[in-house]
Amino acid sequence: MNRQPITVTITIILILISAAFWLFYAVYVAIAGVPSFPNAGAGRWIMAGLSFCVSVFLIGMVILLKRHNRLFFMAGIIFLGIIATLSITDQIGWIDLAVLLVNLAALLLLIKDRTWYLQTNR
Repeated sequence: MNRQPITVTITIILILISAAFWLFYAVYVAIAGVPSFPNAGAGRWIMAGLSFCVSVFLIGMVILLKRHNRLFFMAGIIFLGIIATLSITDQIGWIDLAVLLVNLAALLLLIKDRTWYLQTNR
């Protein structure tokens, strides 16, 4: 049995940090904490719902990555890449930069440890 490398544990933690950020952001938008969204009506709830879905997807991704699911390994690379790309295209503040760095670190570690995630023997 192959032991889980420490970098895999770090990757899992980074993805969970990202999921926690998205969950916090979903709640923050839902309670009208974002100054540009209080009068947005349905738009505010759509943004909160999408942020919640991102959080749930990231948590599910962690569970399935630990089980060596090939589909979610590829989905994880694509999803973290999309999040990083979209983070760059937005106005970048300190929180955005922190989230970008967390996602890029998780993405790079995911790619680095691809042999562990893609192994078939458990």
